[in-house]
Amino acid sequence: MNHQSELTTFAIITDPHLGLDESENGWKMHQHGEVLLRGHLRLALEGGAEFVLMPGDLTKDSEPWNHMAARQILSEQPLPVFVLPGNHDVRKSELPAEANWGIAKFAPFYQGFGPTGTHPYYSLDLKPSLRLIAINTADTPDESLVDTWGGRVDDEQLAWLDTELAASRGKRCIVMIHHNLLPHSRDDHEGTFWGHFLLQNRNDVLSILERHDVQLAFSGHHHVNNIARHGDLYEITTAGATTYPCSHRFVTLGPDFVQTRTVNFPDEQVVSVALRELTEGPFHMPTGDRQELAAVFHGRPEGRDAKLALRRI
Repeated sequence: MNHQSELTTFAIITDPHLGLDESENGWKMHQHGEVLLRGHLRLALEGGAEFVLMPGDLTKDSEPWNHMAARQILSEQPLPVFVLPGNHDVRKSELPAEANWGIAKFAPFYQGFGPTGTHPYYSLDLKPSLRLIAINTADTPDESLVDTWGGRVDDEQLAWLDTELAASRGKRCIVMIHHNLLPHSRDDHEGTFWGHFLLQNRNDVLSILERHDVQLAFSGHHHVNNIARHGDLYEITTAGATTYPCSHRFVTLGPDFVQTRTVNFPDEQVVSVALRELTEGPFHMPTGDRQELAAVFHGRPEGRDAKLALRRI
């Protein structure tokens, strides 16, 4: 058995929705996006992170110039950064195809930030006993998700996942994924608006993860700080880097535990603007519901900071 004796500390920065030159700020804080993303990356370095995981929605709506800006910012970082596409990093039917990149462009463009070939999903060793499994849920090669912001893992990738985890036996495997495997709010149910946060075929993925004793998955998409559990699997989801409360998360992984600490952006004025945009600005929910939503986004104490027991590998 390979007992992972050393500690590993890394950061989760997700859903920055980078949108340069936007005329409206909005609840995703496009006019503050670059400052927030750079700030989170700086804080990750200063906080002792060894690498950064970014589980998707790097851009506003997969505009080429926003992808270019995201890659430029990431290329300037001294820390390794590993990315995935989110539903906002691929083409959607309501968007002009010439101005919004499809899934086929993601992996070639982000070479050096995780992807090494033509697939946006990949795996790599972070340390000799620690392996990252990055699962693409944003779209399939035939763009079958072009009319939804929901996510799915196609059959080819499911087979790859099963094979990859079998070949990684004896290592601690951590999963990075955009769409959620587990519910993270009371309204997350299939067939509802909030149900789109859940991966469409999450049970297929959960079955494979359970078969191979995967205990940790890190996701984004939902813009909430929360930890959910399914059997021996913990899914730790982190709120958006640019939406209230403008969070990133530190994770320390030991041989038999994982500890998380969530940090809001330290500029209180910027965070107050994010709260005002969410609760008072143009949005698709009544004001009272938005106040409650802000509390869900912020997360309960146990969903922000926790120390969880893991089985040794």
